Amino acid sequence: MGEWLDTLHQYQLAFKEEASADMFSHLPVLSCKVDSRVVTLILEGDSEMLETELAKLQPVLMERLDVRLEELFVYALQERNDKV
Repeated sequence: MGEWLDTLHQYQLAFKEEASADMFSHLPVLSCKVDSRVVTLILEGDSEMLETELAKLQPVLMERLDVRLEELFVYALQERNDKV
């Protein structure tokens, strides 16, 4: 499970125009919260690949954030339930 947790990454992005969750449909999204032009994502995968793909969307700001322990717990439970 430790390796899986290492593949979870949280990003906050800001755009010039209104954003939508559909903009990220091509990415392995675990969580997507859109608030007008600001988006907070939790993605699964290689951070370099994810950041390259996110940069293609031309955000005004892209910041990588730490995934909180609470969020890790929720996704670990989801992963466990998916295997049952």
